[in-house]
Amino acid sequence: MHALGRLVLGLVLALASCRCEGAPPEPARGRATAPAGSTAATATSSPEGSCPPDMAPLGGGGCIDRYEASAGTGELGDAEGKGTTVVAVSAARRPPLSAVSWHQAAKACANTGKELCGDRAWIAACQGAGGWEYPYGNSFEPGRCNDWRTSHEGRDGPLPTGSMSRCVTPAGVFDLSGNLGEWTYPVKAEREDASVRGGSYNHTIVDSSCRHGYGRPRTAQDASAGFRCCLRAGTAPRAGASAGGGSVPEPPP
Repeated sequence: MHALGRLVLGLVLALASCRCEGAPPEPARGRATAPAGSTAATATSSPEGSCPPDMAPLGGGGCIDRYEASAGTGELGDAEGKGTTVVAVSAARRPPLSAVSWHQAAKACANTGKELCGDRAWIAACQGAGGWEYPYGNSFEPGRCNDWRTSHEGRDGPLPTGSMSRCVTPAGVFDLSGNLGEWTYPVKAEREDASVRGGSYNHTIVDSSCRHGYGRPRTAQDASAGFRCCLRAGTAPRAGASAGGGSVPEPPP
């Protein structure tokens, strides 16, 4: 019996120390790929299907900034984007960048490893899964966002980002209606103008809807126009972005 016990113990120890042939290997931890055409530094990707804390997921994949862009480090440059090194920041309670051209907006997003949101991505974020007319539902609600109303109540300009706490989508994206109109990347990249979407503090109910946009020359610097950035699925923003240098990426889907 004593010899049999030693044999059983030996078998148990052998089984415990072996690695079963069918066991799955450890998952590889890769690096994120910067957006097409971007010179953004390589950054560690977040888990598949997730977004950075300052961004919300898009239904078709990718992420969108929760807040209208405010200025980080760097300079705005000129209306054609020359010398634009400013980094776009998505954060609450900051003065949003306004009176910027489309070129400046696109470069500011590229400088942080993101890209200016495309028309389709912006509309999808605004309408949400329900295909709503406004970010919060199908019916316009006066005073819910910093947009057109019979009385502006002293609001004759943009408010700090996220100030209107109820002007938010179910996914947690603020100010898609009102505050500032937002430049987007047109579906047809060869267009000389580009769309401004979502209305602003001085636009009409129609302008505030998710589907509406109006064209402006890409060098226009309207006081009521700003922007926000998007991120393609499988990419990550630049880690520790400072003064820019990114190039404008190819049009997003």
